[in-house]
Amino acid sequence: MYKEKMGEEFIDNDYISCQSNGKVHSLSAMNNALRKLCIRNSLPAISVHALRHMFATILVEQGVSLAKISELLGHSSVYTTFEYYCDVMDEKQKIIAFMNDTFTP
Repeated sequence: MYKEKMGEEFIDNDYISCQSNGKVHSLSAMNNALRKLCIRNSLPAISVHALRHMFATILVEQGVSLAKISELLGHSSVYTTFEYYCDVMDEKQKIIAFMNDTFTP
């Protein structure tokens, strides 16, 4: 819709969600939209960063390799991913209980 309106002025980066000119939304705009979505659906408010961490945690729980998780998160090194998620791997059962208690209706 925006692309047709703006014509050549539209910056097409093939984003799923973007501003009317095609540029990426700001982090604060994304966090505000996510917060409203959570409130509207009676879910705990969560930031984009926390959502990213949750995504990675679920992948760890599902046994996805750290190399693949590192690639998906855009980390420069698998070591970076390991540093952030090695505790997650050790605390798997606590995390599953937390997720179930927090997000199961």
